[in-house]
Amino acid sequence: MRTISFRSAQSGLVCNGKGDCALDSKTTPPSYECVCEGNRKGPDCVLCKESFTGGNCELECVGTCNEPKGSCICNLTNASQAVCLCNPNFLGGGGDCSECTPYPPGFFGPNCTMCDNAKCGRYGKCDVGVKGNGTCICDVGYIGEMCDSCSSEYWDSSLEQEQESLCSPCPGGLGNPCSGNGFLAQESTTICPGGKCLCVDGFEGDSCSDRVFSTLYLYASFACMAVICSSIFFFWFGRKQKRLKYQLKMKKLDMLSEVSGMSWD
Repeated sequence: MRTISFRSAQSGLVCNGKGDCALDSKTTPPSYECVCEGNRKGPDCVLCKESFTGGNCELECVGTCNEPKGSCICNLTNASQAVCLCNPNFLGGGGDCSECTPYPPGFFGPNCTMCDNAKCGRYGKCDVGVKGNGTCICDVGYIGEMCDSCSSEYWDSSLEQEQESLCSPCPGGLGNPCSGNGFLAQESTTICPGGKCLCVDGFEGDSCSDRVFSTLYLYASFACMAVICSSIFFFWFGRKQKRLKYQLKMKKLDMLSEVSGMSWD
């Protein structure tokens, strides 16, 4: 049995006779910690390092057992040997528990972690599979870590505030919400709060499909029409004047020809 040093007794650490108590000068104030011997670990040296087992942690497993996928234990039929005890869904039989096979439904990631579909609510499902990350994949129109909110092109049509969100498409339909003329206000999370679209300038209606002409637009239109009409009028008037002058000139020439008996044709 290891004799407890003065420092061990002073610090209150005994290290279970499997290590020495040392002063850790890096902490403030300085503290004591166990420096475990051999293949032991832990704050009081009672645990075996990964892939070791036995009364004195002297038995070593083949491989690492890939904790926490598995742990090293004594062979049930031969206590002088160590084997890996793999967690469910991991490859066992004395292997290193590195492979999750066959990959079970409802699990995700390389560590075969069980996914909690309940966290995704009614409108989402867990991202499972060996390449999954366990996050929620939300149905169309739903967003959030728990798929409990509506996206900006949907609105919450649930009857009561306490009810679970029921996301319905904004007026205009899935392919053309608010006719493409809606906008997201700073204080809003949807372009159609309460099922009514927030329309950009120049549009109105439940689905922002009705064109609205502002006063400025009308004035500009009238001014433009006035310019166009004036141009047409002056062009017509100018040609009319030229024709009248030509006709007057020809009439004078005809009168002179009658007087003189000459023809100007």
